[in-house]
Amino acid sequence: MQNKHRFLFSFLLILVIFTLLYGGGSYYFTEHFFPNTYINDIDVSFLSEEKAREKLSTDGRPESIELIKNDGSSESLELSDLDHRREYESPAYLIEAQDNFKWPLYILEDKKVNLAYENIIDESKLRKLISDLDFIKAEQEAPQDAYILRNEESREYYIVDEIYGNTVLEEEFFNVLKKYITEYKTSLSLEDEGLYMYPEIRADNEYLIAKTALLNKLNSINAELDLSAELKIRIDTDELFSFYKDPVNGDYSLNEENISAYLDSISLRYDTVSESGYRLFNSAAGRTVNIKTKYGWKLDKLKTAELLRGSLNEIAVKLGEDLSEPYSFIINAVWESAAHSHKPRDIGDTYAEVDITNQTVYMIKDKQLVFTSPCVTGLLTAGRRTPDGIYSITYKQPGKVLTGRNPDGTISYQSPVSFWMPFNRGIGFHDATWRNKFGGEIYKRNGSHGCINMPYNKAKELYQLVYTSMPVVCYF
Repeated sequence: MQNKHRFLFSFLLILVIFTLLYGGGSYYFTEHFFPNTYINDIDVSFLSEEKAREKLSTDGRPESIELIKNDGSSESLELSDLDHRREYESPAYLIEAQDNFKWPLYILEDKKVNLAYENIIDESKLRKLISDLDFIKAEQEAPQDAYILRNEESREYYIVDEIYGNTVLEEEFFNVLKKYITEYKTSLSLEDEGLYMYPEIRADNEYLIAKTALLNKLNSINAELDLSAELKIRIDTDELFSFYKDPVNGDYSLNEENISAYLDSISLRYDTVSESGYRLFNSAAGRTVNIKTKYGWKLDKLKTAELLRGSLNEIAVKLGEDLSEPYSFIINAVWESAAHSHKPRDIGDTYAEVDITNQTVYMIKDKQLVFTSPCVTGLLTAGRRTPDGIYSITYKQPGKVLTGRNPDGTISYQSPVSFWMPFNRGIGFHDATWRNKFGGEIYKRNGSHGCINMPYNKAKELYQLVYTSMPVVCYF
């Protein structure tokens, strides 16, 4: 009987405890999640709505993210000061939807649900964190495309490899990093995500390889532009290449724009004709005079271009052949006007001067004054005045009768001379034995008909010094 009472008491006690537990649990789970409840794989068992929201907001959020650079090194970005969280829709309805009287059934059974959420991140703070990264603050190396270079010793062309550098695409980096942070990722490889600025042309570029081969083929062609007897310039291989539209792809039609630009550069470098029609000249006597003249070099670009085109078309044919032997061609430049020299002083280092104001003839040979003589130049009237300018000795002749004519064609005078050196049509140097005085201001009242009258011995001496095409500078 006693054992029966004990059993009944124990049963009633257990029933009371179970009732209290079950009832208490049923009441508790009216405001808390069932055991083994997961929202978006985050355990919210036994949590109230408020505590669940707090846990959902930050659970699994890393304290830092490792940023791996393209050289293999890395830098850690601390996220503790960054205001970022996940803001979920309210989970209260999930608690309300629970049948709180069935809570014991979930002790051994998982309940998984997903809730929508919004990533909240302070973008201004994130940008500040990025700007403080060491590899962002450091000077970044820009990428460089692969390019063709010529070895100046062997003259062979070769390809220089591209350089990748370490310039970060900062806006793209910001967007990808923001995505990684909101996804709670712990590392980011900038190279894997393509966050560097990359070269556009690499050494394996097919066009670059083909162009290098073609340049080396062009390199075996020796092309020269013959400007004068003393100056020939080599047409560079790169310039030859540019004269065709697209030779790499077999288009050898001529690039007229580049041909014109090339001849413009030659003209700019070697033309010496003054556009103003005047040029300054430092005389033998040390004066600087302004001479009215069109003397100098002036390239005939149209005619020279025509010759260049012909040679380029020949080269195009040659490039289709096996150039086992070097090939050469020379283009003779055509000049609208030519000077004596391509030296910095286009009259050269040997020339004669006629100082009309001081009535003196000078002869400069190899930059040295070797001859001086008084003279009488043309009377300062129309038709007899000796014009200033730069000319060239046309020829020289011993023994000449100089003949002057009236407007009606009749002879006005005939003067025999022993030394005749014309330089400006009918104007030239000569002896004037009919004069006994030279220099001074004779030319103003009894000047010549334009020629340079000189004493016999001085004319003879000058005759030995001058040569055909030698420049003559006349100035006031």
